[in-house]
Amino acid sequence: MLSRRRRSSRGGGVGSAVVVKRCKKWIAESVVPEVFSRVDWDSEIDATLSFNENVSLLLTRFPEAFRLEAVDAYYSRVKQIVFIAPLIEKILRGEIQCTYRTTPKHGYYYVVHSRCVKARLKGPQCVIEVYKTEQIDPNKLTEEDAQLAGLTRSEILRWFHQWYGKNLPPMWRNWFNVRKELPE
Repeated sequence: MLSRRRRSSRGGGVGSAVVVKRCKKWIAESVVPEVFSRVDWDSEIDATLSFNENVSLLLTRFPEAFRLEAVDAYYSRVKQIVFIAPLIEKILRGEIQCTYRTTPKHGYYYVVHSRCVKARLKGPQCVIEVYKTEQIDPNKLTEEDAQLAGLTRSEILRWFHQWYGKNLPPMWRNWFNVRKELPE
């Protein structure tokens, strides 16, 4: 079985062990019983990714493997996504339709400008709903594609190279709408 791994500054350690344990628990509770034994779930968990990133990849890779209630619960749970401040302004003005990330996104996200505690105390800037995700080749990203995310092609590629090195990982275009209200 193939496993999709990426290089990350987040190495192993206590945090990654917690993520793996949490992912295994979610898989055990969420996979349709008839499918469970047909996949090597341990090889599908990437300790360098967050819990949400792992679940989003699993949902994209094995869409029929999970109970509908588990997928709905994950989709409806509000997660966190970080944008730089200038992009948050564009989101609030409705000028951005998507974001490019190394993992697919699903559902609702609080938009914040930093993961640090001090920034979170200010509260989220808004909530977005990711309604569609598609994998794209980063080398085929066009200027028009980049403008959908409020950036230039060179800005996106420069950041991806800076964060992930010379060999770019897969890129996901995550389409979203700004939500006025949170899901119930």
